[in-house]
Amino acid sequence: MAEDPEEHRTHLRRGIAERLAAGLLPHYRGQRTFGGHGEGARCGCCDEPIPREDVQYDVDHRDDTGRAGTPGAVRTIPMHLQCYRLWIEASESGGAS
Repeated sequence: MAEDPEEHRTHLRRGIAERLAAGLLPHYRGQRTFGGHGEGARCGCCDEPIPREDVQYDVDHRDDTGRAGTPGAVRTIPMHLQCYRLWIEASESGGAS
């Protein structure tokens, strides 16, 4: 049986809040973002692949913590459109689920 859309959004919100709290996702600060067709990359918010028929947002983030390698390096975080919107919402609300 397919998951209820609202339950799915709630699940995504919770996962995004957890990733924000753990420092696995940056908080939204107006990062440079590019949109296009999915490329099969795993979404930085939900870890699901982004198929070609979906919109993919690539968020450039300067990682000053060095968690992704060299401190100050720019890493690109692919996201589904819905995940991108929920990430901004969670960032603006302080990451609360």
